[in-house]
Amino acid sequence: MENASKALVMAGGVLIAIMVLATLMYMMQNTASYKTQTEEQQKIEQIAKFNKEYESYNKSLLRGTELVTLINKAIANNVKYEEQDEIYDVDVWFKLLTPIKTTTVTVTNGVKGKERSKEEFAAGGIYKLKNNKEPDRINSQIKNFINVGAVHASQEYTIISYSDINNYTMQYNEFTDFKRRIFKCTGLEKSDNGVGIKYNDTTGRVCRLEFVEVKITENMEDYY
Repeated sequence: MENASKALVMAGGVLIAIMVLATLMYMMQNTASYKTQTEEQQKIEQIAKFNKEYESYNKSLLRGTELVTLINKAIANNVKYEEQDEIYDVDVWFKLLTPIKTTTVTVTNGVKGKERSKEEFAAGGIYKLKNNKEPDRINSQIKNFINVGAVHASQEYTIISYSDINNYTMQYNEFTDFKRRIFKCTGLEKSDNGVGIKYNDTTGRVCRLEFVEVKITENMEDYY
């Protein structure tokens, strides 16, 4: 009888131990699940916040100056992920109605020579910020245009070579003109169906915005 009682006590102890262990495992699983859900929710919120910053540019009328701001934002993002997977990059495409030119004038003995113009961006061309052939995956032509504009936007022209007050070469660029232009966020390919903003299938983040220059009309006076 005594042995039977001891056996029951031992069995009860084992049962209690199993119940405690099961409870601990359940709590650990719940804690891990809660942590996973919290991390997933934070990830969703971060993606939504990131996308919102770019979705604000999804407009039918957008100033060129806003497009410049967007390009700078995308460049900063791409530099941040330069050493990482390019699925985190943001691309910006734009198509022009009229070309963007760089005009150079040489002054010799105080007399201006003939203007020499070079098209930096041709009309009708689709220009893309991302270029995987570049070391940092950023189109150097666009980056240079934006950087030059940022430095010299308030100047009518810049001196690119200088001998003396009567002999120098100056260069006009159309960065200021570009900032005054109007663009529309819309798809540039037939398969886009007019949708000018794209999302990465893997990350869910905005990965590309596309714009086309639109003709300025009298109906746009209120926009200014």
